[in-house]
Amino acid sequence: MRLANLIRMKDPCTAYARSVIGGKTPAGDFAQWACARHLWDLDNASDYWFDVEEVNRFGRFAANLVQFEGEHAGNRLELLPWQSFVFGCIYGWKRKADDLRRFRTAYVEVPRKNGKTTAAVVPALYALMVEKEPAAEVYALATKQDQAKRCWDAAWKMIARTPGMSRRLRKRFNAIENESNFALFRPLGADSTTLDGLNPHLGICDEVHAWKDRALWDVIKDGMGSRRQPLMFAITTAGYNQLGICYELRTHGLNICDPTKSEYVDDSFFCYVAAPSRENEDAWDDPVTWAEANPSLGVTKRIDFMADLCTRAKMIPSERNTFLNKQLDIWTQASQAWLDLRQWDQCAGEFTLEDMAGETCFVGIDLAKVSDMSSAAYVFPPAGDRIHWRVIVSHYVPDDDIVERSKGTAPYHTWKDLGWITATPGNCTDYDFIRADINANAAIVDVKQVVFDRHFAHELVTHLQDDGFDCVGFGQGFVSMAAPTSELERMIVAHELEHNGDRVLRWQAGNVVVVSDPAGNIKPDKSKAADKIDGIVATIMALGVAMTSANKRSPYETQGIRSV
Repeated sequence: MRLANLIRMKDPCTAYARSVIGGKTPAGDFAQWACARHLWDLDNASDYWFDVEEVNRFGRFAANLVQFEGEHAGNRLELLPWQSFVFGCIYGWKRKADDLRRFRTAYVEVPRKNGKTTAAVVPALYALMVEKEPAAEVYALATKQDQAKRCWDAAWKMIARTPGMSRRLRKRFNAIENESNFALFRPLGADSTTLDGLNPHLGICDEVHAWKDRALWDVIKDGMGSRRQPLMFAITTAGYNQLGICYELRTHGLNICDPTKSEYVDDSFFCYVAAPSRENEDAWDDPVTWAEANPSLGVTKRIDFMADLCTRAKMIPSERNTFLNKQLDIWTQASQAWLDLRQWDQCAGEFTLEDMAGETCFVGIDLAKVSDMSSAAYVFPPAGDRIHWRVIVSHYVPDDDIVERSKGTAPYHTWKDLGWITATPGNCTDYDFIRADINANAAIVDVKQVVFDRHFAHELVTHLQDDGFDCVGFGQGFVSMAAPTSELERMIVAHELEHNGDRVLRWQAGNVVVVSDPAGNIKPDKSKAADKIDGIVATIMALGVAMTSANKRSPYETQGIRSV
């Protein structure tokens, strides 16, 4: 019967996979991996089987639904090929041991305007009306209750449009209920008043890239323990936060699908990511790249719409990352970020402060006024056979703040355990601890000067001067910051700077947003940064003094402030 299913029944899921692998349907590397995984499993999976009848049952259900918005409003829903593939895999693959669903977590990432709303609504309605799960609880999940309601409202509008469906389902305040099987569908946000006592069968996790932490995910996932075949279904576009739950799920899913990582196995996790092939990411203005990333291009997403946005991205640099991120599904570090993290990663080396013993360095310090993160950057000019500049940054956070700050977008606690953050005693910045650390490091390397923000001259500077350090004030305006900011950018692009793979510094590099004066000179702007940038600012200050020491004067000093 199972083999016969594959032979005689329509199988849009496998048809899409074969079309992608055969080169007939444009798709990037990651979507190709998902398709290759499906085809390999058809021939080799020993613990699972593919139920084409279930795939068609889902397809027939979807075809009965009536669309409610856009140019197709009033028409019956026709699943797009990529949607048939995603749903076919999720619902078609079953465990041989009990015929229950194989995939318990699904991560789906597509750019905007590719039919994401449909992909979120149909599984919810299918769970309410078709799946034989007693008293199924279905939840639309988002960071805010209002965001979660968008998926839920879309479901009700589709119900209202579809003949006969509104007679079977009832809308009661914040719930859609099926009285015949006691199933219900509710919106929940991370800001909902109560998340306790839930018994979820299906969680529709909308725009996971915007989730600030994993608390909501964990609450829903943990509540599924008594369900026979629960499903966490994450549907999102790409985002900016590469330290959050979304990027974690994405990375896990891609590792599973990556054909070069055969040892990385999780048979309960499905992943489909629509993004350009890695070699085409830089060709972001090429319609071929657009087609790889947008499986609905020319159907639900117009090509002239993409062309218009691409033109704007070329003319307005600040819109480029948004175009890459939301229209091509390329993860970027901030909406108007300064540094390309791919270039940053290429500057990584393996060295410690002890490896730099005896070498000349300049130390930039950026201090927290009361609490939070402080940074000391040790910048080493080229010396001897070493032609690259090097930087090592020490990060300090009050120990009492680390647990609380780990609840946000950055894993402070993990960084502490890995040694990238030094926890200082108490709940406020411990300047004596930082002073002692700088003195200890100065016994290893030759600290020529300590550079500090002259508008924040703390007693720490006085103590360091008492310790014998030459301390230099450094302004935060364009006059002081422009030259070293531009030089740091040039060094990274040219691979003339080496860092030691510091995860905190990488995070901060991705947070930096620069502002420019009328003459085009740039400097970091803390008020516009995505998050902390202290280590980068400290590096720029130390680099500025090191450049001056090497007779590389600021253009403001040699030419004056340019005007237009």
